Formats: sequence, structure tokens, C-alpha cells
Amino acid sequence: MEKSIELVDETIDINLTHTYHLSVQIACDGFSYAILDSVRSKFIYFRHKEYTPGESEESIQKHIDLCLHEDEFLSKFFKSVKILYQTKKATLVPAPLFDPDTFHKIFELNHELLKTEILHYSKINQLNAFNVFAMPAWVYADFLSRFQNAEFFQETSSIIYNVLVNNRFKGAEAKVFVNLGEDYLNITVLTEDGITLHNSFDYKSSNDIVYFTMYIYEQLKLNPEKSDLILSGYINKKSEVYKELSRYVRAVKFEKLNPQFT
Repeated sequence: MEKSIELVDETIDINLTHTYHLSVQIACDGFSYAILDSVRSKFIYFRHKEYTPGESEESIQKHIDLCLHEDEFLSKFFKSVKILYQTKKATLVPAPLFDPDTFHKIFELNHELLKTEILHYSKINQLNAFNVFAMPAWVYADFLSRFQNAEFFQETSSIIYNVLVNNRFKGAEAKVFVNLGEDYLNITVLTEDGITLHNSFDYKSSNDIVYFTMYIYEQLKLNPEKSDLILSGYINKKSEVYKELSRYVRAVKFEKLNPQFT
């Protein structure tokens, strides 16, 4: 691992971690964690360690293991712990079709499960569906060994939760949400009937992102003059892809942060 970012609030107390909430993200570009003081709904610590370009998974595992055992905060007990593993290898299964004994068969219709991976799932109550996803076996084992109260998620769960909870549907026009990862994007469509589409696409250039986004508009017969496009993830107003999307969609916005937290 190479670069590191650390933000510390002066009110953090390492002796009170048992009252704090810990959020961990394992992404394609690095390892991050944030600490929330849930009493005040305030984030009081953030740390991000960026992977070295081309770093092997074995090396990444060693660095994360080192953090779990030597980091002054990660070595403590937390009131609750949520681990988000970022991967495009995920499948949504409607709750009526979900079976704990056979859900892997539905997953394998869409993705290959490697011998070094395990399947995990979490329920999205707002959608009445289960998010089934793959993660390296060592991620699950190492974090569960360190935090017995850890819960595991994949980004589809948080994307859909934010879309449904933070965006009330108003009017007759759909909204299109695009979340950009480093090499793939998630597209979610919200209509008066709720979530009508969620899918992921690999991309190599800004042209790919524009193509897949406008493809969804075309396939669902959405009017780019009326249906807002809301962006999140690896993008900002200076990005070339933002400028390109603004040429095709009238209202291009960025997902707002949850005002409940500071």
C-alpha cells in the first residue's frame, strides 16, 4: 500500500470505541474505514490506505491483516461493525425466490465463483430482496475473526437503500442513478413503482459510461429532457464523463450526502 489519508475529529476518544460504529470499505483502489459517534450522528475519524498500482491480492491481504492487528483503532471493540466489500459479482434475488440452500445456483447463472471465494448475502428490506455476492474467503475469515459482530455487505445494498430512503419519488418522471466504480458502473432506475432496474456494466472509457447510461434511457423509454440523472462514486464536475453526459441529459446532478450525519 502507498498513499494514506487520515482525518481526525478532536472529540474522538479511543477509550469509548465500544460506543462507536465502525464502517469498513474494501474497494478496488484501497482500504478505508470510518468511525461514527452514533449519539451525535457525527463521523469522528476517517482513514484511507491506497493500494500500490499492480499490487497483488496476497500483498493486499498482508497489509490489511497488519492494520487489523496493529492499527490503534481497529484493535479495539466497537458497538457495531459493517464491512462493505466492493465487487461487481453480485446478484439480486427476490425474497420469495430466495432459498438458503440453493441461492448459489442463481448466482452462478450470472457469475463464476472462484475456488478462493465464498458467497454471502444480505437482505434489502426496502426492496424485499436478497443481495447475493462473492468475496475472497480471507476477507470474510480475517474480519470475522477480528470483529465477531461484523456484518458484511456489497455496494448494491447501500446504493438501493440510499435511492429508496433519500429520494422520494415526485411527479411522473423516473430518476436514473449512476454509481461509478474504478472499472464498472451501477445503474439504478427509480419510478413511481419503486426500483424498476438495477444493473452493472464494465467500462474502459468515458464513452462506455455515456453509452450504457443512454442505453438505459433508450431501453426504458425515458426522456432525457425530464428524467434526472444523479451521479455518485468516482466522478466530479471536472470529469470528462460529466461533461459528456451533460450534453445528452438536461439535468445532471450529484447524489447528496445524508443530512442525518455530519
